[in-house]
Amino acid sequence: QYTSGTSGKPKGVELSHRNLIHAAAATAEAVSLGPEDRVVGVTALFHVFGLGPGLLGTAIGGGRLLLQDEFGAARTLELIESERATVHFGVPTLFATELAELRNRDVDLGSIRVCLSAGAPMPDGLARAVEERFEAPLIIAYSLTEAASTVAVATPSDPVSKRHFTVGRPVPSTDLRVLGENGDVLPVESVGEIAMRGPGVTGGYYRQPRETARALDGEGYLKTGDLGMLDDEGFIHLVGRSMDVVVRGGFNVHPQEVEDRLGSHPAVDRAAVVGFPDELLGEGLCAFVVRVEGGVVTESELRDWSRESLAEYKLPDRIRFVDSMPMTGSGKLWRHELARLARMDQASELEGGRSVPRVES
Repeated sequence: QYTSGTSGKPKGVELSHRNLIHAAAATAEAVSLGPEDRVVGVTALFHVFGLGPGLLGTAIGGGRLLLQDEFGAARTLELIESERATVHFGVPTLFATELAELRNRDVDLGSIRVCLSAGAPMPDGLARAVEERFEAPLIIAYSLTEAASTVAVATPSDPVSKRHFTVGRPVPSTDLRVLGENGDVLPVESVGEIAMRGPGVTGGYYRQPRETARALDGEGYLKTGDLGMLDDEGFIHLVGRSMDVVVRGGFNVHPQEVEDRLGSHPAVDRAAVVGFPDELLGEGLCAFVVRVEGGVVTESELRDWSRESLAEYKLPDRIRFVDSMPMTGSGKLWRHELARLARMDQASELEGGRSVPRVES
């Protein structure tokens, strides 16, 4: 199974039958999937979540999987209504486009009893909107190709605060720890790199022994590159990717925090933040923003909006409005492409002798 390559070149992840079955069964258990269920929203069987929880998980639960031949909200909604789907899997992009589609048409969603989002961060505003429109609990799963998909997941019975602001608890038999910069195990409520060991975790990357040695330690723990923390109830809070951290003027900025603030503006449909080389600061922040249909907002208005809850050094140096975001074939945001576009913009402005508007640290 190959990684999606959202931040670089895809890697071949060696997954065993045991890896896949463990993650699939844990996901099926989390949503209490049974023979009476009809599962919708699985559009990519080449993606580890589609293959694992989607195909194998539905088979383990004895349910029926409603396949569609292309990624599209309209077709998914048609299947929900015509086939009376009960369980809705999907990436945040699918749920967001479904909500947009539902603004222009009526669809009977009464059969859906639970929604599960995985594959990318789910903004709180989107999570609330999904629950309100589908009238069913939304749970979020923490899914990694290197762990055969689901390594942690909430349950429908968890409080809203845990369903929307965490990715649940580790699945059975999976041990998770949070590591500091020196590899030491951090206490509860500390932010660091998430590492895990369990039946779903890969044995390594195909024909890449150096990558394998970097990712797996001597005890068999997979260093995920994800930043997060464990709370005192065992729920996992994700902060972002360690490799995505932008060091701006000596301060660490987690793009997800900035994206969440920008995305909470009523006129913003989606936001993504990446770094770009800057001679003065080392790295600058570039935000790509997609406005909602008919939405009107300016760069200065978004900076003022962000300033209400973010420190000055976290404010974007550049905000670029786009019609859509580059996505991978599995529906994930393609950050590598956004970083390339940000670097191109910077080079173009420098060649043209124009200065980039700067937010003082």
